[in-house]
Amino acid sequence: MECEAYEAARLIRDAAAGTGLQLPGAAGPRPPGYEDFALLLRSTGNQIVYERVFRRFGIPYTTENIRTLFLEAPVNDMYAALQCCIYPRDREAYAVYLRSFFVNLSDEALLTELLDEGLPFAGDPERFAPAEAEKYCLGRELYNRLGEMIDRVPHREVLRFLWYEAGYRYNLVRNPAWHGYLEFYEYLIALADKSWDAGESMVLFLDFLRENLGDYKKLEEIEILRTREEGVRIMTIHKSKGLEFPIVLLASTGQGSNESGKRSPYYLDDSFGLTVNMAVPGTTGNARRQKPNPFYEGGVKASRQMEAAELKRLLYVACTRAEQHLIMLGYSPKRKSSGLPSLLDLIFSGLNSSAENPESPFVRLYGPVPRSTLYRLGAETGTDGDRRQLLHDYERLTREPPFTMPRFNPPLSVSRLNGLFTGLFGGEAGMPLAPLPVDPLIIDREELFGTLVHHVLEGMITGKNPERFDSLLAGFSSVEADQLVTCAQELARGFWKSSFRREQMPDGTAVFTEVPFTLGLEIGEKRHLVEGVIDLFADRGNEIVCVDFKTNRYRISREYAVQMWFYRRALEKLCKKPVRTYLFYLREGVPREELSEIQPEELEQLFSAALEKK
Repeated sequence: MECEAYEAARLIRDAAAGTGLQLPGAAGPRPPGYEDFALLLRSTGNQIVYERVFRRFGIPYTTENIRTLFLEAPVNDMYAALQCCIYPRDREAYAVYLRSFFVNLSDEALLTELLDEGLPFAGDPERFAPAEAEKYCLGRELYNRLGEMIDRVPHREVLRFLWYEAGYRYNLVRNPAWHGYLEFYEYLIALADKSWDAGESMVLFLDFLRENLGDYKKLEEIEILRTREEGVRIMTIHKSKGLEFPIVLLASTGQGSNESGKRSPYYLDDSFGLTVNMAVPGTTGNARRQKPNPFYEGGVKASRQMEAAELKRLLYVACTRAEQHLIMLGYSPKRKSSGLPSLLDLIFSGLNSSAENPESPFVRLYGPVPRSTLYRLGAETGTDGDRRQLLHDYERLTREPPFTMPRFNPPLSVSRLNGLFTGLFGGEAGMPLAPLPVDPLIIDREELFGTLVHHVLEGMITGKNPERFDSLLAGFSSVEADQLVTCAQELARGFWKSSFRREQMPDGTAVFTEVPFTLGLEIGEKRHLVEGVIDLFADRGNEIVCVDFKTNRYRISREYAVQMWFYRRALEKLCKKPVRTYLFYLREGVPREELSEIQPEELEQLFSAALEKK
């Protein structure tokens, strides 16, 4: 199975690099992108093998039937971070947390901390080297913030903090081989929402995760809506119905049905009713024989015919998904079931060939792949791999790295920096805006109401129904929740019907909502990372228009000056176009263009204050 996955990965990699299959383009043949490929499977049993080989090759992919959620690092790392907050004496969870992306202590520092046997982060950071001490202090800050959030905010907000603000997603994005893990977040959020909507505490949510960790299982009840599909699409043949792809790889065709060769103890026949497979009286064990039953044998024959017809229909569906190229991969097992043929058997039959004598211009054999090759990230090698040479190369590369990564200070969120900026440089007195009928309900909960409005706006802009709001509106009565949703919808419609939206973002304009970013800045001799999420921006062709929505009761001059300045810098780097930024105060329905420039000395003072407060 690994050899088959290796050949598929190599074919995809070579084609994307321009040395394999090509697709027609406006200016002539072109190499395909990863998104032009679809890998179709009869079932998801072998999907994990393809995922792991694709990651070794650095091939991005998305799956329609996720089965490895509880096997891989992201969920295990997040579980460990939450587990050691709730159960401080869980040393295994604490060890996982210390070695995860969240802290990433070295072996020596990890051993020193675990041998101490105290509560998490109760030790003195001075025990470690300066770099390890800094990691330890940041891990402690993260640990304390998690403790403050758990069961005080919805589970999804805790996970969002770990994913974005704590930098887990950033670490995955850095390595293309880990991009397949990015979709795990959406599934984890869906599970968290389900738990929160059921009124479960974080303890119960962790109980659910703990029971499933290490299981290779489907999540039948969870489906996520993706705004875009990236990389190779991996799905079952059934899921591919109605879809088409430039290049289709039909994989695991040698895999037989799980039911092949099995005889049911009974069959239900339309003509003769229930027919039972009876044993001859007095026979047991291996000597057990079946009493001849023509009605039962007729049921067996009819069932096999129906299954064979379904298998042919399945093969037809798979083959007709391909627009340009169709590649079928499979291996013929030495011992075959006496039941139904496999897809590979049907393919060979159609080519007047066989697995034992595959003489056809359409068939290419692939041989065994050395295990040393499988575990070298798909690199081509002429040898089976010399372990001593590999160790020597590894030692040389670690002693003489090919390049030096620039050192950045820990990432800071836009919202935190904006709050500090307002405190440092102040603003004019606020101008009160129009009151809302729900104002009495959102006293001390204005941030929650703002999140609700953003969800409604995103659904209206993208044309997709927003998710249920149960987790956001927990604690409100049904009447109060209806009032809040109605008010949010009215504010959203106010923006959508505004002349500003019609002029700046007419129908057909490419718009993007809730876009996360990480911006690198050099301030003086220091490098900083700023992370945030942009509400909305539109690509008008020659420029970018960025909008941030506000539900504030007051409008204060320069209150969001630094936030919009960060958004402009991030979009200029991302889109390579000039950017205009607007604040849209929903209570007044009027856009306010934010043009403030932030001076270098202001930025230096801002980041110094942010790092001091850490």
